[in-house]
Amino acid sequence: MTIGPSPARRAAPDVPSPDVPFTETAPRITAARVRKRSISIAGHATSVSLEDPFWEALRDIAAARGCSVADLVRRVDAARAAEASESEGAGSGVPPVNLSSALRVFVLDVVWGWARMDTTRTG
Repeated sequence: MTIGPSPARRAAPDVPSPDVPFTETAPRITAARVRKRSISIAGHATSVSLEDPFWEALRDIAAARGCSVADLVRRVDAARAAEASESEGAGSGVPPVNLSSALRVFVLDVVWGWARMDTTRTG
């Protein structure tokens, strides 16, 4: 299976240089609306709130992995639950990460992985 953005995905916007004033990039950043979606996990409906770009990225990742967004969210949730139970077993007292945060970190990890793959191919 090939991992990477789906062919239908639009090209990523250029990353602004650190020299570009924040006010020039702010419209794109502030346009990211939060959307709440309901997903069934272990037979229970749960609401997940994410910004539109994260929902778009989850759709691309799910398509690249041949599964639905709901399946992908369930997999991330299962990994999050396993990590939380390992932490509890160690007596760390660290509360589990909320699902929305876990999904954002998951997307970031995957995108970084794609970026590293692109760099090794072109570098």
